[in-house]
Amino acid sequence: MAAANDKEIAALKMFRHRISDVTVDMDDYQKHDQSLLRFLRARDLNLDRAEDMLRKHLQWRKDEDIDNVRSRKLPDFIEESYRFKVSGFDRQGSLVAVVQLGTWDVKKVAESQNRQDMYTYIVQIFEQAMAFLKHRSTKEECHTQINLLIDFKDFSFKQIASRAVIELAVDVLSMFEQNYPEILKTCWIVNAPTFFQVIYKLIKSLLSAHTMSKIKIFASNAEEWHSALLSAIDVDQLPSSHGGSITTVVDYKMEYGFDVFPKYDTIAEDEMKSVTVLPGQKFSVDLHDIDVGTQIMWNFKTESYNIGFSLCMGENEVLVPSCKTDAHLHTQKGMWYCEKAGKYTLVFDNSFSKWRGKQLKYAVALKNPNKFIM
Repeated sequence: MAAANDKEIAALKMFRHRISDVTVDMDDYQKHDQSLLRFLRARDLNLDRAEDMLRKHLQWRKDEDIDNVRSRKLPDFIEESYRFKVSGFDRQGSLVAVVQLGTWDVKKVAESQNRQDMYTYIVQIFEQAMAFLKHRSTKEECHTQINLLIDFKDFSFKQIASRAVIELAVDVLSMFEQNYPEILKTCWIVNAPTFFQVIYKLIKSLLSAHTMSKIKIFASNAEEWHSALLSAIDVDQLPSSHGGSITTVVDYKMEYGFDVFPKYDTIAEDEMKSVTVLPGQKFSVDLHDIDVGTQIMWNFKTESYNIGFSLCMGENEVLVPSCKTDAHLHTQKGMWYCEKAGKYTLVFDNSFSKWRGKQLKYAVALKNPNKFIM
């Protein structure tokens, strides 16, 4: 979040005086200059409107018991079916979260008796984001913003053809706009469908112009939006599925807490083995008799063009779903902690290419035992 200018500093001083009766009950993070500045900026430094917003927000937190919402038990299928990822940070240290919205069947839950559970779950996500920011903050450096990458791939028109979905979206967007001002740094919407204009009109009607200015919309041209993401975020802070270099960004669960970022090692290129993956073919690396507790680490790259990658256990269990990686642009890396003993297989997939073979370089390392498998 940008530092306050002279005009904002003066407004902040007056704002503190006007809300002194409520700041006495706030913790250090809540009453930090950067936290309070969010409300002022959201209301264009209008003290009356900023004060009204803050007081209504605090009343909402009290009425809805928001301080305890993260511990509220929801049906297991909510978290299992509506997943998101936390992949890292942008170059200024702001959190990056990835939501593959196209895989969310919002219609199913919005039209069911679990509609309120879904609403509560989204509040839990916002509150977990705030807890992340607070966890990373110090007295000298207060973190207040996150980046969102929302992927609409496979999103169906039937999702917005439902009145229940529209009502849920209105409730969620209104709640976000009123209670989480200025926590959004940038929102990249990618793989926007042809009918996205319908969704955009709804969003625009509920969010402020200032919030809307932070939303960047891209269609299905991956090269275009990969470039936009990488202008703000380093490759090792993004999933391979979205133009980065991390093949193992797992779905986030509330129980994970704050130490959830992908771990991997860099393997020297001279340790890599070369192989040609023919057009329409797959190349597999089988790791037999892997013990529980073993860490499998891998690096790979291609000389030209992308290649798919996945990790499997046994014959049928997919641990890392297949995705095309920009291995020709960035060395791809990953690590998997083996909770089961048995056979693990790394799959390099060129089956989508009819004419081009891929020159692949790869290395796989095991920790405990610590040796290379080539």
